[in-house]
Amino acid sequence: MLMQVCATLALVLIVYHHLIYPLLIKLWSKKAVNRHPSNQSISRQQVNIPGITLVIPAYNEAAYISEKIANLGFIDYPADKLRIIIACDGCTDQTAQLARVAAKRPENSHLNLEVREFKNNRGKVAIVNQLVASLDTPWVALSDVSALISIDAFNVAHQYMITPDVGVICSHYQLLDPGSEGEAAYWKYQSQIKVCEARAGSTIGVHGACYLFRRDRFTPMPEDTINDDFILPMTIVAQGYRSVYEPDLHALELEKASHSMDYRRRIRISAGNFQQVLRLKRLLMPQYGSIAFSFFSGKFLRVLMPYLMLLLLLLSLLLSRDSWVWGTLLTAQLLGYASAAWVYVIQREAASSQHKVAGIGPVSRLVRWGEKRVLQQPGIGKAMKLINYLVAGHLANLLGSLRYIRGLEKGRW
Repeated sequence: MLMQVCATLALVLIVYHHLIYPLLIKLWSKKAVNRHPSNQSISRQQVNIPGITLVIPAYNEAAYISEKIANLGFIDYPADKLRIIIACDGCTDQTAQLARVAAKRPENSHLNLEVREFKNNRGKVAIVNQLVASLDTPWVALSDVSALISIDAFNVAHQYMITPDVGVICSHYQLLDPGSEGEAAYWKYQSQIKVCEARAGSTIGVHGACYLFRRDRFTPMPEDTINDDFILPMTIVAQGYRSVYEPDLHALELEKASHSMDYRRRIRISAGNFQQVLRLKRLLMPQYGSIAFSFFSGKFLRVLMPYLMLLLLLLSLLLSRDSWVWGTLLTAQLLGYASAAWVYVIQREAASSQHKVAGIGPVSRLVRWGEKRVLQQPGIGKAMKLINYLVAGHLANLLGSLRYIRGLEKGRW
């Protein structure tokens, strides 16, 4: 009886996290009062324009720094109200030199841009803590070097900056070249969830590629913080401010990571997910209303998900001997995991075959058949890729949480 109760609870939480919560937050957002500021144009002569300091932490970003500064040269915001700091955190490449060269180009000469070099690599959080503490502008923007910002980004953000209860402004994150259909679908889903969360009360976290926050609400973060783009904004939300999502404030990610790099990043973020649940557990208190609901349903359950999935698989195996219902559920789980593993093998072999002459053995034939007959099919192929990305994400979640528990994952970069 106890095994059935535990298995049922695990199943309910898994289904709730993946299917029911997205539907509930969507329904809730439709019924919520629209608190989106008026989108009418505002005359800069009539309105006090808030000053912004754009902080861009950088560590060995020589590949993207010139393009980033070229992008900043087109930003439409009063030059006397926008200060830019490129913070090079102990870079061992030419990031600082290239940044200074790009800043001196005629098209960028109007920028109030400063390149700061820190001799020792101390990590992104240490740099952000130090710089924000020294600033005097009412708003601070953080952006990644590898992400381009829409030229009207700060004009779009202006309507929120003059709204008293808004403390954080989140951008719409886009990938120039998604690594897979699963990754593209995942970020599209995340953007939709953030829209709904914002309408219901506040976004739970932001896209780190670009976001803004009130400087006087900033709280220095512990230097071992992993997911600073969650801890920083949610600490402001915990003070009673809203985090809003603006779909017209775009951040375009240029960097396309390899599968191995992407997976290491996902493991690191997963370790950060475990850390942030521990450090912001107060957000689960009922006093936070819709924020507590979204935090529990999204971030908190995400940390538990791999353990719940393993528990359900084990209990389904034990219960399947006496129940066809649990036997059917066990079969469905095994098929799902087998599907994810097969897609992984096909994609790995396909990627490796691009660098060598195509083989004629059974494995090569199976890979080609799988690509053409299954993965390229619009229906089943897309579903299998999504399952693969989902399962891989939960595996990264498991590995990341274990690394954090063992003290193997540190903040830094």
